[in-house]
Amino acid sequence: MELTILVDNNTISGSCYGGESGLSCYLQCDGKKILLDTGRTDMFMKNARRLGIDLLDVDSLVISHGHYDHTWGLQPLVQEYIEASYEKRPWKKAKLITHPDSFLPKEAGGKNIGMILGESQLQQTFDIKKTKEPVWLTKHLVFFR
Repeated sequence: MELTILVDNNTISGSCYGGESGLSCYLQCDGKKILLDTGRTDMFMKNARRLGIDLLDVDSLVISHGHYDHTWGLQPLVQEYIEASYEKRPWKKAKLITHPDSFLPKEAGGKNIGMILGESQLQQTFDIKKTKEPVWLTKHLVFFR
């Protein structure tokens, strides 16, 4: 398995990679390409481009939970898929896997800290699988929450 951190709270000083409060990881295992979370902005996409990672070619997108710092990057990612479609660039309809509670509203201090895009908006781009049970992403990799 190969794990690449696309965005995290920290970066190496002087590096060309951006960081933010959030998380996004890219995994390759058993020939499958998996995106885990999308961070808070499009920073994970910028870092992926710098690393030569094609996010339009992932097999699965796993959302660990529905907080803003793990899901707000979905909006620019969906926009990238839409643009690719209009420009006739190849893209794969990935399976989005998450716990059903990820889509529930979340607030703190009267502010939205949950997902910006709802399930109906994401269904246009991804095959959604909501589950409370473990899901085998590959022969050797399982997601459970």
